[in-house]
Order: sequence, then C-alpha cells, then structure tokens
Amino acid sequence: MKKPLFLSTLIVATSLALLGANPVLAKEGKKKDPAKLFEKLDADKNASLSKDEFNAGAKNPEKAEKAFNAKDTNKDGALSLEEFSAKKKKSHKKDKSTAPANPAA
Repeated sequence: MKKPLFLSTLIVATSLALLGANPVLAKEGKKKDPAKLFEKLDADKNASLSKDEFNAGAKNPEKAEKAFNAKDTNKDGALSLEEFSAKKKKSHKKDKSTAPANPAA
C-alpha cells in the first residue's frame, strides 16, 4: 500500500512543479503595480509624469505618445498617479444591425 501512495504523491508533486514552471501560467498571477511603475518613471520625483518621463525607453514612441495623450484626461501635459493608473475605457460602438431600419416610419 505504501507504493501507490508514494506514486500518487510523486505524480501530484510533479504536476504542480510543471504548472509552476510554465511561463504562461506563471504570468497570470503576477500583476504590475501601477504605483511602483509610476514611481520608477517619475525621474524628478514631483509626483507627476511629464511626456518625456512617460516616453522614456518606449519601444514605439508614436504609440507611447498616443497613450500619454489618452491618459492625460485634464490635458495639463502631465500625468498624475490617478490618470496613469486609470484603466483604458472600452469604446462601445453602436451595432447598426440591431437598430430599426427606419425609425421614423
């Protein structure tokens, strides 16, 4: 009876080890803390990110500039932690296929 228990334990342990070693599954549990990233990017430590600080090291400067402009909701040229941390809002386009063909009729 000790042999099947040992084998079952070995199989479970191996399965758990393999799940932990899978980079796709391992990334699911890790979420970046926006406050830590904000602090890292804020080079002059003034509690706001300038466009230059935000774009520093960006792989795609055009995309980074668009992201900065979208996040800068008050259009003051700097991002607060609140603006930086805000989730991107999904655009809800109306589906014309469900609208009545002729609402005036």
